[in-house]
Amino acid sequence: MCRSAVALVCGLPGSGKTFLVESVFRRLDDKRSAKKSLVEVSTDFLPYINLFWINFDQLVPLSVQKELINESGAWKRCRKDIFCAVECFFHYILGLKSSCTSLTDNVKNYLEKLIQMNRKSTMYNCNVFLIEDNFYYQSMRYEWYQLARKLQMGFCQIYLDCSKETALSQNLQRKEKVSDDAILLMAERIEIPNVNINKWEKNSIIINVENGLGNHHAYSNRDEVLDVFDKALKNPETPAVVDNLTKVTSQKICSMNAVHQIDLILRRLISEKIQRERVSNMDRESLKTFSTCVARARPKIIEKLKLGEISMNKDILLAIEEGRGFDVIVELRNTLESILDSFVE
Repeated sequence: MCRSAVALVCGLPGSGKTFLVESVFRRLDDKRSAKKSLVEVSTDFLPYINLFWINFDQLVPLSVQKELINESGAWKRCRKDIFCAVECFFHYILGLKSSCTSLTDNVKNYLEKLIQMNRKSTMYNCNVFLIEDNFYYQSMRYEWYQLARKLQMGFCQIYLDCSKETALSQNLQRKEKVSDDAILLMAERIEIPNVNINKWEKNSIIINVENGLGNHHAYSNRDEVLDVFDKALKNPETPAVVDNLTKVTSQKICSMNAVHQIDLILRRLISEKIQRERVSNMDRESLKTFSTCVARARPKIIEKLKLGEISMNKDILLAIEEGRGFDVIVELRNTLESILDSFVE
């Protein structure tokens, strides 16, 4: 049976993400070699998987990233282009009818890079796509979960947990270094996977690398990483069911509680957006303009929601109007973030 999964490898710069991924590749090769010497046939997906590695820093070198973050909105557009290219890459590898039409030159270039970087990874029927990036906000990770669900792929996360001191120390050993200020701000803002709040993060492991990710430590964790791949492959996500009639007839927010909850979440999202632009070293004048633009979007969004001019899922509205906002806080947050993005761009 052919199955596929998305596996996010996340954590601060310098936490050892690349070191761990390389170790997992070696461990998978070892398991394949061991299987060849056995007579019995295993029903496990592992080790018979194609392991694809999608590293943001390889697609866009840090030197280029530094140039992009100095241009207002450029790094954000770059990340969107990468996301689009990866989705097309999924379709390419999985043999699905591609929805990727009229691609920009940037997306085409990223797609070509992805294909070139993963030419030797198509021997088996099952696929795990390793996406390596910082992913310090859960909303950054959630869009990849949504893509996995859309394509009925498994989903898992490997989070490398370390202190800012350890990250700063290990960052010094990199050929291309991330600025200390960026690491410190990420350390303040980073949101660790929380399976108790976010059900979609249920298939996650947290690896403590406080003392560094040396050879022995990597060896002790890489089997755990392979196990979470196996679990993701065996439990693919299912697409969300959209009730178009409900969507049309239940768009308005009516209660004061719903307005209050949405307002609180929008305020936090706006604060996070401004912080992200600040960490990207946006110049003071551009940051001021951006902050004003984002802040003005909040009352406009709430007004349009009240009038029913912006779609909102009925179940979400019902939950927050009945005081059950916590039950749907993640979905509500991500819905509002998408709406906010459309107002800011």
